[in-house]
Amino acid sequence: MKKNTQIIIIVGVVAFITLGAYFLLMFARESPSSKEEENKIQRNDEGEKKSEVDKEEGAITDQAVLEAIGSFVGEGIATRKYDGEKFSTAVRAQLSDPPKEKFYESWLVSNGGSFISTGKLENAGNAYESRFSSDKNLISYKKVVITEETEANGLDGKPETHILKGSFKD
Repeated sequence: MKKNTQIIIIVGVVAFITLGAYFLLMFARESPSSKEEENKIQRNDEGEKKSEVDKEEGAITDQAVLEAIGSFVGEGIATRKYDGEKFSTAVRAQLSDPPKEKFYESWLVSNGGSFISTGKLENAGNAYESRFSSDKNLISYKKVVITEETEANGLDGKPETHILKGSFKD
């Protein structure tokens, strides 16, 4: 009888420890810090997917995905920001090197079809990049285009062959 009592006590202690460990793990998963981290990730994802007013800086920020046009191959991303005083944009595109005597240029395009060059894309190792800033509020320029330009013409303000395009969200 004494041996049966010892076995029952040992089984009870093991069960108690197992249940205790289970509840501790469940509590740790539902801790406030885990919930805060989960909410932070959700806010970041939403901020990347749509235009949003950044409450800390009062800035409008947005992102556009750039896709290849026709038979061209490549992709990219453009970001823009307006903080009430300064407008800025950055473009990063995965493209093969342009043909000899050519270069890539990025543009902002208004709904009315007017183009503003945001500069020549520079080779940054595994991508082509450009950065642009202006004291003018250009937030109404909702489209981005990457073109292939003729080196001899330089930055002449006339877009040539369109290779990538995308749009910022409203």
